[in-house]
Amino acid sequence: MSESIPTGFAILRTQHLFGYQTRFRAICNTLADAIGIRIEPHMARDYGELTAAFEKGSLGLAWVPPVTAARLIRRQLVAPIALPRRGGHARYCSVIIAHEDAADALSAFPAPRMAWVDPESAAGYLTPRGQLLAQGVTGFASEQFFGSHNAVVDAVAIRAADLGATFGTFDEATGELIDAEWLDVNGTKLRPVKAIARFGSIPNDCIVVSSRWPKELQKQAQDWFLGATRDELDILADLLRTDHFGSVDDQWLPDVERILSDARTSGLPELGSRRSHDVRRSR
Repeated sequence: MSESIPTGFAILRTQHLFGYQTRFRAICNTLADAIGIRIEPHMARDYGELTAAFEKGSLGLAWVPPVTAARLIRRQLVAPIALPRRGGHARYCSVIIAHEDAADALSAFPAPRMAWVDPESAAGYLTPRGQLLAQGVTGFASEQFFGSHNAVVDAVAIRAADLGATFGTFDEATGELIDAEWLDVNGTKLRPVKAIARFGSIPNDCIVVSSRWPKELQKQAQDWFLGATRDELDILADLLRTDHFGSVDDQWLPDVERILSDARTSGLPELGSRRSHDVRRSR
């Protein structure tokens, strides 16, 4: 197998996980042994860096949020090979968070300082923004993109923002919150924030592989994710908050495209548009 193909495996940087570099490298080494090429770990700073790396041909595969994945797939830079499951669930919601000492109702925040994740974040911007306006939040004192879910939670926790948009996974039967950026893998609360609203049904992130990889190698990588062992899944659960992987069904991409269509209806930018990470607009 030629080593001229891109060998990087990227995930978005998750700074609150101590020792994540060691665990991520262990997974890369295991995957490399399984498919027969070198795999180099890469920690991307933000969604834009993931896109740029695939454009440059420096990544072989990546764990990518749904809208960014759809953008890359549309441009035929990548192919989707697996969908992670969180607590067995293939979908999550957008949640609006406030400091744990703040009010529980959106109506208490008619013009909040708003923390968003990224212009391409389904849960951290595209899904909730129009919904907030529809729920009576009539404008924003300021809006700022913080670049990651972790940074949004931090901003609300230290009161640098009144409200933040991030993700949450809920048990469909009980409505219990089972996964969020401010919880650890055991459900223990890590930071002083709470969810006060939730919106939408968002397809999970996607494992994508570079179109520069031969089809045979793409299939080997897919087989590894779909057949990951218990030990491998334990590391992935800790590092990437997933307990198993499933195939990418035919409905995944249309469901992501529907989120983008709804966002355009709300007046948000077309897929692929980028904005400054500091919006700071009054309305």
